[in-house]
Amino acid sequence: MTKKTMDIEALLKWAYCEELPRADANMGGGGGMASGWSSVESYAQLLTVIDDNRYGVLPALSIDPGEPHADAVAVHIAVSELDELDLDLPDDWSPMPELNALGAHGLMAIRSALDGLTIVDGDGHRRLRRKPSDLVRRLAIIGVVPDGMGEPPVLKMLTNTAGQPRWFRRHVEQDVDCFGAPVERSFEVEDGWDFSRKRAKGGAYPKQYLDPDPVSVLSERGEYDILRACLMALCDELNGKMVDHTVSPCSWGVSPWEQENARAARSERRVLRAG
Repeated sequence: MTKKTMDIEALLKWAYCEELPRADANMGGGGGMASGWSSVESYAQLLTVIDDNRYGVLPALSIDPGEPHADAVAVHIAVSELDELDLDLPDDWSPMPELNALGAHGLMAIRSALDGLTIVDGDGHRRLRRKPSDLVRRLAIIGVVPDGMGEPPVLKMLTNTAGQPRWFRRHVEQDVDCFGAPVERSFEVEDGWDFSRKRAKGGAYPKQYLDPDPVSVLSERGEYDILRACLMALCDELNGKMVDHTVSPCSWGVSPWEQENARAARSERRVLRAG
């Protein structure tokens, strides 16, 4: 029998929205919801505790109960096994190359985005905050793809209402702690401008910031890269292991927010690897 070829996103949607909700559908607990999508939507909107079935989706009362298709179960197993992959981001990970020319501000933005996507465990290894399987299931049920589109920021001076730079200084005070031991406390105050002499005081400094703030765009680009790696891993794992389906090659391109020549120069390196 000829197998049906589907792209990986359509296969995931079929598995998580049509087939896997069949399991335990006769057990109730879904309040008449129609699909796996309804579990996500209902929980977010109503803050209701919902009993998922053994595949982590809401049983669908509108679908005939029964065992899901074997290929849908194979998809679920492959998605669950994504959590065994290790994060493999390069040390110089930067999904917005323009930030490399913005010095410490660019590095801080990249670090903030990375800290939002990952955590460092007790062994010093950086791991994803959200499991890869959760990201893939969300994609399958909700279908929202992080686009990562956004203009690169520029450095701007922090100014007052008159458009003049704001000047700051570090102050140091001597104090004692709760045990009476002397301690030194350092804090920043905005008193670096000498109004009488119309110049900055000694040791004063202005501040700059990135406009627009790129952290949310960086986070979307990082999530896109992670999802793309997951989809490619699923394509590799599932082909040849399903009864009635095959998967076409993953259509997600490398860094779609970049110009074509920049994408060609970027490595095809995946950001996840076998543990």
